[in-house]
Amino acid sequence: MESRFLLANAKWLDVALTFKAEIAEANKTNLPGTSSGSRGRPKKLFPESSSKTKKRKVELLLNITPERLNFATEMTLRKGGRRDAARIVKEITESSPQRATKLKKAFHRPAKDLPKKLSSEEALALFVDTKLTKHQYTVIRKVSIKQNANIYPGYDQLLDAKKACYPKSIKISEISAEVNLQALLNHTVQRLIMSIEERLLNELTTDEKKNIKMIYKWGCDGASGQGHYKQKFTNQPQADDSFLFVISMVPLQMTCNGKVLWQNPKPSSTSYCRPIKLIFKKETAEMTKKEVAEIEQQISGLSCTELLHQNHRVMVSHQLVMTMVNGKVCNAVMGQSSQKCYICGATPTQMNNLKSHQTRTVNPLALTFGISNLHAWIRCFECLLHIAYRVNTKTWQIKKHDKEAVELRKKLIQDKFKEETGLLVDVPKPGSGTTNDGNTARRFFKNPEISSRITGINQELIKRFGVILEAISTGHKVNLDAFNKYTFATAEMYVKEYGWYYMPASVHKLLIHGGDIISSAILPIGQLSEEAQEARNKNCKGFRERHSRKFSRQETMEDLMHMLLITSDPLITSLRTHQQKKSSTLSPDVLSLLQTIPEASTEIELDTMDTDTEEDSPYELSTSGGS
Repeated sequence: MESRFLLANAKWLDVALTFKAEIAEANKTNLPGTSSGSRGRPKKLFPESSSKTKKRKVELLLNITPERLNFATEMTLRKGGRRDAARIVKEITESSPQRATKLKKAFHRPAKDLPKKLSSEEALALFVDTKLTKHQYTVIRKVSIKQNANIYPGYDQLLDAKKACYPKSIKISEISAEVNLQALLNHTVQRLIMSIEERLLNELTTDEKKNIKMIYKWGCDGASGQGHYKQKFTNQPQADDSFLFVISMVPLQMTCNGKVLWQNPKPSSTSYCRPIKLIFKKETAEMTKKEVAEIEQQISGLSCTELLHQNHRVMVSHQLVMTMVNGKVCNAVMGQSSQKCYICGATPTQMNNLKSHQTRTVNPLALTFGISNLHAWIRCFECLLHIAYRVNTKTWQIKKHDKEAVELRKKLIQDKFKEETGLLVDVPKPGSGTTNDGNTARRFFKNPEISSRITGINQELIKRFGVILEAISTGHKVNLDAFNKYTFATAEMYVKEYGWYYMPASVHKLLIHGGDIISSAILPIGQLSEEAQEARNKNCKGFRERHSRKFSRQETMEDLMHMLLITSDPLITSLRTHQQKKSSTLSPDVLSLLQTIPEASTEIELDTMDTDTEEDSPYELSTSGGS
């Protein structure tokens, strides 16, 4: 009976039962009170189904056209809020057939192949390399952003990188700009350590890090022919901006207990030529002597640079040698006449007396000035050229009755050089100087046969001069015994052939005192040349014209000093893209004057033939400015 059944089973009939909706839907046939449905394994939802099951379930959709399916997919994604996915579906299905392939490759492209944004220092190095202005840089950056290649940082970040290139203690006035030497050396060492490989410092012990030494060369030079600007001098009304006097220094080598940590790869380039002082004044002996004395006083008071590297103290000492000078500066410092030898005091009439030079007293201080390699090329070239003008008269001084004949022969030689080689010889240049520059001299000695035929000078003598000049310009160590014998034999040939023409002081210095100068040098003589200082004169003119504000004299001078500091900053220079040096095959005569060359190669890179992208070769500069 129903009443007895309910009474006997009241305990479990009163318990509440709950069923999940998903389970109830999937198992309708197993629920009480249902009669429809199929027996067997429960059905899975579509996302949980296998690929085969999914294909079976969408079999009815395969008969629909792709356009409808694509559009339906796009609309479904948009309805679900997935707009980016809907846009990609539309781009793939409605664009060209190759569009999907490109998107697939871009998706699987490695991270290293993606455009990488430049750091502020790398962007500044590019800025310096390509000589861009602010306007040019901003235009390039905007175009790159439009092309989805935003790899250039903003110009404000470039300004921060520029400010990091400026050392402390910079004094600016209307006619001068000066950096304290100690501050400049501290900043140079700091930026240099940032540019070299970390492992070089990590390999040093704690004590070795306190015994690092830096070697520099420094010097000064005057440059005329500067631009006259339409700006008034407020505090210096009588100042003249057509003459510029520059004092610079170049780091050459960083060592620790004889181990070379860093070597300047281009000692004759302006890439590392750092400005110490700029002043708009005409170069005179008195001013040169005064400025040199002030720098030497700062050098005598230098202290070691202390830096913190990976919780270790790094101490760097400094040694500066004054070799970036020409004959005019050397004579001013030594208080000698330009016609006398500042090393031994020989007069012009004593130059060709080779025996007397062996008994003359040599001033050790004068040997530290180096050979002035760039000017040696030009002076030797001009010496032979002047002999060629006088070869018929055979007189050192041109007398009145010989002047016309000398001028005619000079014109004949100039025309032959222009016709056969394209060289302009002894032609005055607008402003100051002549066309007798380093490139002309180098081409003259490179072709002794042609030069001898045009000038009438002994071909062997021209060849020997070229060998000597090339040997001192290679940047490698010179074999002193072989060099002394070769230069003295060249001097004897000169006196024998052209004893009537007194040897110029610069040629006398090369042939007679060259060996003594090389032996006293702390580095190979080719690394101590003055070419970087000479090339800076052209940079100063260009930077002042194109990269400085013209609102006032002081702002113009400030921008000029800043550009010189930026373009010579060791960290920025290390990031710049330099063209590879031109290699030159040395002749056996040149190799015989050198010590062992690395890898016994006869093809080495001549630093004097440097063609840096930032600056022109030093040999393209004339000797203006009282060289």
